[in-house]
Amino acid sequence: MSLAKTLNGGKQSLKVHINDIRANPNNDYEINEDEVISLSLSIEKYGQLHNGVVYEDEGEDGKKYTLISGEKRYRAIKLLFTQGKHNGMMNVVVQAKPKNLIEMQDVINHSVWGADKCLDTCEENILSGLKG
Repeated sequence: MSLAKTLNGGKQSLKVHINDIRANPNNDYEINEDEVISLSLSIEKYGQLHNGVVYEDEGEDGKKYTLISGEKRYRAIKLLFTQGKHNGMMNVVVQAKPKNLIEMQDVINHSVWGADKCLDTCEENILSGLKG
């Protein structure tokens, strides 16, 4: 296992072309297309700021990965790629395939809500450190 993979808990960060990623049919939340367009403008201007999360899954469709988290980023980069404004490479973290739908949903929910919770926890830790 590489040092980067070891330090990242067995997960590997890569750049993967969107044509090698399939959307996850188990994602059950709605995506607002206006948000995708807005995100595509941001990615065009600033680049991709947050990684998507995928697992290796070579299927009959020729794709090598299935998306777990980052559907809006995936769609935004795909939109830019079809417009000729992006090379189609998406920053992703590759992790083990979830064992079941419940585990997959946990990863999806953690990715969607986890960043805000982490920020709240980090802020609480900083404030408690200042008080103590």
